[in-house]
Amino acid sequence: MYTIAAITALIAGVSAAPTSFVERAGYVSYNGDGSVGAGWPGSDKWAEFDTIWNGYESMISKSCDWMKVPNNTPQESADLKSAIQSVSAANKVDARFVLATVLQESKGCVRIWKTGNGVTNPGVMQDHNGSHFCNDGVNVVGNLKNPCPSSEISGMIQDGAVGTADGDGLSKILAGKTDAQSVYHASRIYNSGSVAANGDLSNANGATASYASDIANRMMGVVFDTTAFVAGAAAPAPASNGGGSTTSAPAKTAGGSYTVKSGDSCWTIATANGLTVAALEAKNPALGSACALQPGQTLVI
Repeated sequence: MYTIAAITALIAGVSAAPTSFVERAGYVSYNGDGSVGAGWPGSDKWAEFDTIWNGYESMISKSCDWMKVPNNTPQESADLKSAIQSVSAANKVDARFVLATVLQESKGCVRIWKTGNGVTNPGVMQDHNGSHFCNDGVNVVGNLKNPCPSSEISGMIQDGAVGTADGDGLSKILAGKTDAQSVYHASRIYNSGSVAANGDLSNANGATASYASDIANRMMGVVFDTTAFVAGAAAPAPASNGGGSTTSAPAKTAGGSYTVKSGDSCWTIATANGLTVAALEAKNPALGSACALQPGQTLVI
């Protein structure tokens, strides 16, 4: 979901997920206005909901690993699937779009923390100041609800798919439109707050450049983890979280150190410098197990 500064979507990036999840085969980087004429897939190319869910089910079951909180139980994942389907049907939003957004924003981790960059974004869809979550920490692990109640999971989907008092959800952004281009435009708006005047969906205004392209690929059934690309790997787009969702990777600074900027995450810093998040944490014990960053902080690289 978007913030004042275009929400670097998941500040810590729904981003430090294990690289074992990565399957990039079949990913196509789409650019332009989201139209079939510009090469984007039409809705006839989208996979069935169950195909997408089944492809990502293993990833969802391990989606909280990177944050070092308990992974979803089978019941919690089942509740998540059910909530996506029921809320989507009740509000005339394609369930595949909601699922793709959940995967983009949180990978489906029901105990994902809130992110904050001027606006608080909680829950599996990192919505706009919503009231449903099972981790009350902001950019750190806080008090957890374990198990995460089905009502809370449903509320997270409601807040993202429908909206909150403070921000639009997918259904309001779509305004009844169901064509593929409108879905891709809605994904751009959900992530960064607007579509560029030239219609280019990779123009992210500081948010995730690949967000709409990622959504398109997920809806086609392509299984991948945008937040687990390692140094030297061919990432699908210039920028990679949760929704997941981060800004462009920071460059390595001379002398083996890096000064943290607003919007950085441990993952973006680590991958830009050929490290894993665990290695970055080991070099910088003060980060703690939550890998908490502060702008202006100097890290050993």
